[in-house]
Amino acid sequence: SLDPASGARRELWSGLESLSGFVLARSSGVTAAVRHCFDQPPEVQVGTPGAWRPLTAWNARAAPFWGPVTSLGWETPAGRAQGFLMAPPQVEAGRRYPLVVVVHGGPGVPEYWLTAKYPSRLEDYFTVCWWEQRGAGLSYDPDIPPETMTYEQFISDTIEVTNHLRSRFGKEKIYLM
Repeated sequence: SLDPASGARRELWSGLESLSGFVLARSSGVTAAVRHCFDQPPEVQVGTPGAWRPLTAWNARAAPFWGPVTSLGWETPAGRAQGFLMAPPQVEAGRRYPLVVVVHGGPGVPEYWLTAKYPSRLEDYFTVCWWEQRGAGLSYDPDIPPETMTYEQFISDTIEVTNHLRSRFGKEKIYLM
């Protein structure tokens, strides 16, 4: 939260998920939002930040289009890189899947949450890294120096991320999308 008078910031919640359609009741602090995460389909949730409870169950029988999801993050000379990997829904033991890094339009809101509504089905054939660029999603940090939010730094970050993933997965080539 942000106190407009003092400029003080306070983290109310964090998690490997996103919220959309966020509404806050001024008098009670109760919120309502569509919560998107990997272990349950999108549903409307209500409550105080971090203590939500389901309001709807419209998508309760929906199955995800992806397999196991792994959070990944590491320190770089320019700051923390953060994202996550989505494996194919039916991983075949011993098979090495090609790796795709989704580079969203950033900075700002990442695009992975769109796959729940508009599945790309990339996860059927690839291990997909949804990288959250500097200043977006899981990589958001209010202390990021504004002067680092440049095209040159975004290009440098992209090279850093791809080299890290190439090393981690023993890949010579990675697809950028």
